[in-house]
Amino acid sequence: QFKYILFFLIFISCKTNSDNIKVNSVKINYNILYNGENYFKEALTILKDNYSSNYWDIIPLIEEMEYSRDENIIPTKNFEKAEEKAIKAIQKSKNNQIKILDRAYLLLGKSRFYDQRYIASLQALGQVLERKDEAILWKVMIYLNLDQIDLALKIITDELKTRNKDQINIELLKASVQSEIINKNYKKALVGLKKIYENSDDKIIKSRSSFISAQIYSKIMNWIQQKFITLRHSIAELKNLQKFI
Repeated sequence: QFKYILFFLIFISCKTNSDNIKVNSVKINYNILYNGENYFKEALTILKDNYSSNYWDIIPLIEEMEYSRDENIIPTKNFEKAEEKAIKAIQKSKNNQIKILDRAYLLLGKSRFYDQRYIASLQALGQVLERKDEAILWKVMIYLNLDQIDLALKIITDELKTRNKDQINIELLKASVQSEIINKNYKKALVGLKKIYENSDDKIIKSRSSFISAQIYSKIMNWIQQKFITLRHSIAELKNLQKFI
């Protein structure tokens, strides 16, 4: 009889602990992180509203990167509030609540990114376990903003080595294409943009990839025209010189 009582007490204890974890998860998800992500969205909206795209240059494929490189834009206090909420969520989470922790560390890394605290952002993104592709994309954006293009490409290359070659990952593709564009390796960029357009379900990213492809082709055509004009001038000068020989 004592064994049954002991078993019942253990069962009740485990159930109570499980219920407490569920309640804790709900509080973190729908209170702390929800508020933090709202602060982040509000701050991002302010950045967007104060930024004007320069369509004379090739626009970034990663929209979030577009207004992060503008030195005239001052990050808002809402990024700090988002960071505070992310830290609070991490402190209140259990080690086995990986989905919540990933969400919190991503929010923390992204908030610090827009505050241009890149080292602190990398530290936060390095803690992400399951949503690695998203974390890698933000890491690449950090290195690109720091003009560390080779390091950004190395991160992508090393990660792709661990993946199935036939599997297309849009986040890694976006990171790779953005790196190649900044590196002025337009041939590789165009191949990646075509893959993104064909495989992404995101209408915005499809639209941006199509527009950027057109920008690159226009840039290449302008370069060819300039080369042709230079060549014509050289031929004309050569003909003039031959008259005096």
